[in-house]
Amino acid sequence: MTDKPKIYVFVNSGFRTNNLSVYAMAEDGEILAGHVCSHVGFIPGDMGLNSNNKHEFYMGKYPDGFELKYLNELEAMTDPGFREAIKKNVARGPDNVSQPEPQKDH
Repeated sequence: MTDKPKIYVFVNSGFRTNNLSVYAMAEDGEILAGHVCSHVGFIPGDMGLNSNNKHEFYMGKYPDGFELKYLNELEAMTDPGFREAIKKNVARGPDNVSQPEPQKDH
């Protein structure tokens, strides 16, 4: 754990399918990046957990650094910080989403 702001990476839809809609959301509820993955195993690389993918979007929000936190299905329902970020996302309304350039999948 760090004191740096967290960016939560989570599957928004498509559990148990080969079309996983994955998002990265800042602590304040802003969606910073998204991706469609064919398998949960691709999420760490595609969303920058173990690569530099998407980091240009993350650095745009947090130029002094950040902590990426992947949440599995259960963690997404129970993590207090993520639940608070979801509330903030809802309060921001539908027009608050960053619009990153789409990237090709594998």
